[in-house]
Amino acid sequence: MSTTTIHKTEIGTVEVVVTDRNHIYIYANGPFNVPEKADRFVTLNKVDYSFNVHLFRQPAGYFEIHDPNDKNDNNDYHLMYGTRMNWAIENISYDKAQMSCSARDKAKEFFTNFANKYACENPKVFEEAEIESRREEVTRYENEIKELEGKISELRKKIFDITYVVR
Repeated sequence: MSTTTIHKTEIGTVEVVVTDRNHIYIYANGPFNVPEKADRFVTLNKVDYSFNVHLFRQPAGYFEIHDPNDKNDNNDYHLMYGTRMNWAIENISYDKAQMSCSARDKAKEFFTNFANKYACENPKVFEEAEIESRREEVTRYENEIKELEGKISELRKKIFDITYVVR
């Protein structure tokens, strides 16, 4: 179970999810028709965006919009998305509803700083998320082992059945 917190920032209200020691996901995806999430958007260059970004801890310890474990260097672009909140209402084509280069640059700078400040102020949140992530991994492996043990048991029964018929 990851930790989710809500933060009001200078550019909008965002939700922050720490999934493990090395990953923080920040998003503002509030549809206007859901009252408790109507304020979940970011404003960049006077444009409101539905927004999300993944930031990863780098080997030097700071967070950045780059996954150091991903060998595809071109993938960083896809770690941050922003779509104009009004694109459907104003009949803007979806491909023109994405963030401008200027808005992307502002968002990248803002949320990189935000994530690093949050990490410095909340180290325990990251440690707790790491522990929970490892517990979930252990449970997943335990379930996989149970499934494999069941398959092994079925195969042993088939071997026994074949052996019994042959004799």
